[in-house]
Amino acid sequence: MTRNWPMQSPPGEEHDHPHHRSLWLGHFLVNGIDFWSEGKSFGKAVHTGFDEIKSGKEFGIIKSKDKWVGPDGKVVCTDDRALRIYHRPNSERLFDFEAIIHASNGDLVFGDTKEGMMALEADVEAPENSPTFKKYEHVLNDHHLLEFIVDYLRMMSSGNINALEMQDLMDEELETHHAETSLAAGAIQKMADGLPAFGIVAAVMGVVHTMGSVGAAPAILGEMIAGALVGTFLGILLSYGFFGPLADLLTAKGQAEAKPFQCVKSVLLASMNGYAPAIAVEFGRKVLFTADSPTFKELDDAVRATKQPKSA
Repeated sequence: MTRNWPMQSPPGEEHDHPHHRSLWLGHFLVNGIDFWSEGKSFGKAVHTGFDEIKSGKEFGIIKSKDKWVGPDGKVVCTDDRALRIYHRPNSERLFDFEAIIHASNGDLVFGDTKEGMMALEADVEAPENSPTFKKYEHVLNDHHLLEFIVDYLRMMSSGNINALEMQDLMDEELETHHAETSLAAGAIQKMADGLPAFGIVAAVMGVVHTMGSVGAAPAILGEMIAGALVGTFLGILLSYGFFGPLADLLTAKGQAEAKPFQCVKSVLLASMNGYAPAIAVEFGRKVLFTADSPTFKELDDAVRATKQPKSA
């Protein structure tokens, strides 16, 4: 898309990669066959038809079908492709390319190669060295969130798990996370629940002590009864005025800490279900608390800002 070769041969251009003719999909090693390069001994993707060609105000879409044919003429697999080209302001260009490869003719084995679909592998295995993750220092600094992201990206790239299985696994992990973060809040809440009973015990003990001094002067009895009531009020005050609100605060903090995980979960699942990235991030935005959720434009501007090269 940025040079004339191999369609033309103008002076000054390198004549390497003769198979780089357009936007295309390939893999260096599928069942031992090279579908990346060109030549008689290589495989090729053969277009078999269109499913949809549609234009619109927001985007146009081209859906097609292909078969991957080996050098012996046998079909190794098939695919469905969707190219969405979005209408953007100010001469911006944005498109999504989605391909689903089907093991329609038997088992498929994709080799681990740089001319393949392993672009995320280096980022997932060493996120601290990843140019992508380095754009988001707050994620790198959050060990638990970073581990959550790379673990599920690793499983997604393996291709051996579907969206429903992934969702169940995520729910179990988030439930475990919730149980761990709620331990302190639960203990304090139990203390808050028990403090009124402490106040009742203090009142009963004060009444018993007062009954043992029935013959005392009214001023002394009044002081003893006041002491019993102070114990009751102290229990209620500590329960509803201190320990109860503290438990609620810890619970709210735990819920706030869980929101980034829920946001990541929604985005990854939306991506696995075939939604375009621009739509997948919307799933994550809707999960956030209202006070933390950006507007659609704020999110769009932030995503575009991460794609712009930083000025020197």
